[in-house]
Order: sequence, then C-alpha cells, then structure tokens
Amino acid sequence: MSSIIKKFICITAVAVMFSACAKIPQEIISPSLSLKAGAADEAGMVSLNFTGGLKNDNDSTVFLNVKGEVAVMDSNNNPILLVPFDLPSILPFETGIVQVRMEKDRGELEPLMKEMGIDFDGLVKNGESANRFPDENKVVLKNLSLEKKGIVEILEGKMK
Repeated sequence: MSSIIKKFICITAVAVMFSACAKIPQEIISPSLSLKAGAADEAGMVSLNFTGGLKNDNDSTVFLNVKGEVAVMDSNNNPILLVPFDLPSILPFETGIVQVRMEKDRGELEPLMKEMGIDFDGLVKNGESANRFPDENKVVLKNLSLEKKGIVEILEGKMK
C-alpha cells in the first residue's frame, strides 16, 4: 500500500473517531426572558421572548437540524414553561442562538410570572416589558435531537 493511502486511511479513522465521540450540548447558556402585555385589543395576552445559547464545544463536528425544548422549572422542579426550538446548524466552537417569540394567554404564564416576580397588572398599566435572567439551574434542555457531521465532510461537499 502506498504511503498516501495509509495517510488517508489514518486521517479518515481519526476523523470518524472524533465525530463519533462528539460532545453534545447539555444546557442552555445565558437564558433570558422578556414579557410584555398585549395591546388593548389583545387583552390578557402576553408576548414572551426567550433567548439562550447552545454551545458546540467540538473542534471538528457540526450539529445539523438541531431541535428540542427548553423547560423553565419552578422551585419544586416542575416545568412552568416549555419553549420548542429548532436551529439549522451549529458550527464547531460556535454558540447557536435559540431565540423564540411566543404569544400566550395570561393564565398560561401565571406560574412563570409568579416565579419570576412579575406583576401582570403593572405590565399593562405601564406598557413596559419585564426582562428576567432565570437561574441557569432552573432552565433545562429537553428532547434534544440533532445530526452530527464532520466539518471536513461538509467542506468537501461544498467544494464539489
């Protein structure tokens, strides 16, 4: 066997080994919530924005079709908010930004507002938004699914 073929086999084996052992995100980093009462014609509605990050700590693995839910837990570890998300890709050493806007009924968000110390009537009266940074220990990543692909494989596909 020629030395070029041996080198190619070794490089391919190493790439497969590293992509098979890729570290998958376990948590949402820097979560934040913003709530704003709806306009007068949307009485009782609340606009909620969730933002957080999913970090890809791998040096050679790309995450594709990333889907899951972020659960915000109360003090008893019960979910009080589920935020579904999907991201097309997260490159190596990149943080994918999960940014979701939802419209919810006040009743659905009452437990969250209570847990975060948000007064809904104050939101309506002042026309302001409430911004909170929940404790990262109370923000849980659930039902995460993704495809792993080596960066070399993706780059080779782009060059063809």
